Amino acid sequence: MGTHYRGHCEKVVVRSLNRPIAAFGQPNFVKVDIEGFEEEVLGGLTTDLLNCVFLIEVRTETKSGVFEYFADHEYECFCIDGPDRKIACADEIPGFAHFVFQKTDCAQGTQEAKARAPRADV
Repeated sequence: MGTHYRGHCEKVVVRSLNRPIAAFGQPNFVKVDIEGFEEEVLGGLTTDLLNCVFLIEVRTETKSGVFEYFADHEYECFCIDGPDRKIACADEIPGFAHFVFQKTDCAQGTQEAKARAPRADV
């Protein structure tokens, strides 16, 4: 159980993300919704995921640790609750929200591709 979770408790088997990565290769997408255990899971990830996008639910207690993990690994953070917006620091994160974390170079490539794409209104 995450140190920040306050609710119903149930014992479950915990496995490292490294295990399925070793067996199946690097994923393109990982969803993390684990009720306050985000920092522990990310801290146990020892493989650098080169082109992986993460969708993560964070709360007040975990937002700084989650944001710092991804910032240290050169990811950009985008809030997807309400209008999508880029988050520059953990203080901008609301108390409970969903975020997409994407490698900086991938996010820049996506933005460049959108800028080059033909506009539908032309």
